[in-house]
Amino acid sequence: LTIGDDVLINAGVGIAANIEVVIGNHVMIGPRTSIFDSAYHRIDSLDDGSEMAQRITIQDNAWIGTGALILP
Repeated sequence: LTIGDDVLINAGVGIAANIEVVIGNHVMIGPRTSIFDSAYHRIDSLDDGSEMAQRITIQDNAWIGTGALILP
């Protein structure tokens, strides 16, 4: 988890990720926002049981409202 300068993360925000989450500068995140990496497994014959995920980046100056769901 990388958090930039001047970031407000309000009450009840949940971040669950198996990969990098980057929050830029001057970001405001409203209460009860959820940030998830949407981890997944292969579902073909090559499935080796490993988990994959996509990085989440929230750009500078973002304003995320109450109860938002953020996915990659």
